[in-house]
Amino acid sequence: MPLSRLSKTPTVATDPLFRQITKRQSNKRTYEDKPLTTDQLEWLAKFFDHPGVLLNLSNETEKRQKLAAILKSAMEIETSDKVRDAETIAMFRFNDEELDRFRDGSGVAQAGLGGIMKFVSETFFLDRKKTEADSSEFGAQAVQITTDQANSAAAFGWIMTPTNNRLTQVLTGRAYERVNLKATELGIAMHPMSQVLQEYPDMNNLQREFLAYLGVPKGHTVQMLFRMGHAEPVKHSARRYIPDIIRG
Repeated sequence: MPLSRLSKTPTVATDPLFRQITKRQSNKRTYEDKPLTTDQLEWLAKFFDHPGVLLNLSNETEKRQKLAAILKSAMEIETSDKVRDAETIAMFRFNDEELDRFRDGSGVAQAGLGGIMKFVSETFFLDRKKTEADSSEFGAQAVQITTDQANSAAAFGWIMTPTNNRLTQVLTGRAYERVNLKATELGIAMHPMSQVLQEYPDMNNLQREFLAYLGVPKGHTVQMLFRMGHAEPVKHSARRYIPDIIRG
């Protein structure tokens, strides 16, 4: 596989959002009971400029409640299958030793637990072998956490596209990161919640309900669904070391 090369170009201006890169995160806390104003959402919407990629934001109470209910149902579907549960468990990091060893995934720290609560949870309640042998309790906790997260959203956002090829998907990812960086600059927390977007038969009926509720045009694809609100930052998830992916 050919290697890409990084080279310095002094003439390229530093993007104003560059300084937010090390602060940006997917904040999985339950968010504070503090609204996002229409002005804040309009500011984000005006900032968004990606042809062919459409951003929608809403802080309407009825819409937040309906989407929260859909997200709860989606997680119930997600955790009703042991194979899907195994995929989630494989990427969950049960303690700091696993985080340090794998340098990916997320654990309780990314949900906002720290100090003694993190220690107690990881020491006395979380165990990979027991969870892999019987994932029912893990799944039930996932549903409850998702319910609390979704119910605490001050607003929801979704990104959709009229096409769904690989280029469109990459452009969507870039567009989402830009919104996340801008939200970080504005002090707004964000967290993707993607279960209802999963493409397997068990999710089809709920996904149709979701798309119909949002009035998504036929042929369009919702690429991202995320909640927004206010929360204290969490510990960043682990990242692989630069020498592991870039050669000097």
